[in-house]
Parts: sequence; structure tokens; C-alpha cells
Amino acid sequence: MLMADKRQFENLEIRAKIQKICDFFQIGRVLTCTSLSITAPCMSLVKLQTNQGTYSMKEYAGLKKKQLEKVLFMKIFFSAHAISLYLSKSHVENNFIYEDEISCWIVTPWVFGQNLKLKDITTSHVELIAKISGKIHKLQLNFPEASDVLSDHIDDTNFDLDKIDPKFNYWRNLFEQHAGLLKENLVISHGDLLPQNVIWESDQNPVLIDWDNAGYINQDLDLFNTAINWAGIESGILNRSHYECFISTYLRENPRKIQIDKSLIYASLGSWLNWLIFNHKLGNKKAVDITLKSLNILEREFF
Repeated sequence: MLMADKRQFENLEIRAKIQKICDFFQIGRVLTCTSLSITAPCMSLVKLQTNQGTYSMKEYAGLKKKQLEKVLFMKIFFSAHAISLYLSKSHVENNFIYEDEISCWIVTPWVFGQNLKLKDITTSHVELIAKISGKIHKLQLNFPEASDVLSDHIDDTNFDLDKIDPKFNYWRNLFEQHAGLLKENLVISHGDLLPQNVIWESDQNPVLIDWDNAGYINQDLDLFNTAINWAGIESGILNRSHYECFISTYLRENPRKIQIDKSLIYASLGSWLNWLIFNHKLGNKKAVDITLKSLNILEREFF
């Protein structure tokens, strides 16, 4: 994995590697390089300042190249529709991947703006994201290579988190009984439209970033997951009025019959449990605690 903290950036070999990637993307000479915290499936995330501008550089395992190619294809697709209003310039301009024998990289222009904290999210923010979500779901894209966004299995079937939370295997059993729903009612989606994946250049100009998980997903499940995230489930208190506002605004943009029942909610547990496993393995206690808190709220409010 290519890291790039200040000490390592002074290493000539690391610096040469970063510059080689910059040369491939034709973004100029590196001036500064800062490592940032990562989330799956990214292996490393670096903020670059070059003599041409500021950029985000993400590294992935070589096995992820097909997923990245799918995402780049969908960026081109979105750029031809109204959704392009909410994409960073990178989602139109950069349509290629740098790779070596181990990893692959994408580099995109840095998006400047505000990342909202859950306590700062207002009804107008919720309404705008709900409208965007409804617009995306209405798009018709015939792209068989785009697999389900959410896995229909737990990534590590032998992983037992009962020692951390006694409900883990209970939640896993509920998920596995209803996982088949993930293959039904599929639409194209950002796949991870969390508040932290939206940069606000202004209150009326959100930019959607981190399209790593873009692809097909059960439409009602994506609606539910996005609604509860913008209702602040990770804050420890679900804002019911924001949740209901998201659903009603979405339905005005994309009128249809929805079915958000217990079976669908149980099917949503897979992504939460995989995220729990990922962060436990990383030793990210804060993320584990937030995820467990969210699961307990999900159970209390919707089971």
C-alpha cells in the first residue's frame, strides 16, 4: 500500500512513485502530499497539491479494477443527464485508471466546500438530496456488468462478533433469511449517499463524491438506507421528521408504490454488519461503536 505521510513523502522512492502517478494523469509536479483516513474499499487516500491544482488520489487493490471501470462508465452516463449538475468535474473529465502489478489508482480534482455534520442538516438539505436520489433512480441504464451494490452475503462468514455485541449473530441470521431481496427491484444508484459523501459548495449546490460503490441496488432498500442516514441514525437519535420528509420528497420526484417493511429492513443489515467487521479488523473502535449504536436504533425504530 502506498502511504504518503510527511516522513514517507521525504523518501525519494515514495515521492517518485507519487510523481509517476501524477505524470500519468498529467496533473503537474507534486508540491505537498497528505494521507487522509480511509473507508472500504479504498486502500489509501491522499490529498495532493501540485503546481496545477489540488487533487484526491485513491489507491485500490488490483482486483478492484473492474469495479472502478464500472464507476467510470457510470460517471460518463450521469454526465449526460441532469445528475451531472451534482457531480464534481472529475466525474466527467477523468475516465482512466493507473495501475501496476499490485494496485490501481484514480485521481480526481479536489472538491472544495462544506461537509455537513449531522446536527447541521436542515429540512432543505434533506429535500434536495431526496430529489437527487429520486432523479438517479429514474435513470435507465442497461449495464449488465454492474453487480448489486450490497453483497448478498456477509464477507467473512467465519467472523463472530458476539464477544463485542451478543446480537451480532442474531442480526446476521435475520439478514441471511432475507438477503434474496437484494437481487430484486434493481435501479442504478450512488450506493453510498451518506452525508459525509456530499460536499456543499453552497446550501443549494451539493456535490456527490466517493462513487466507489455505485451500481445496481434494490430501489426501496436504497431509499430506506439513504433516508435513515440523512435522518441522522449515526448520531444516536433518529430524526423522524427528516426521515418522513426524505420519503415524501423522494416520492414527489419519483412517484411510485414503495414497500419498506421488516423483510426489507432485515435485508439492509448485511451492509451494516460488513462495515462492523471491516472496522473491527482495522481496530477502529469509534466506527465500531457508531455502527453498533446505529444497529440498535434500527432495531428499536423499525423491527
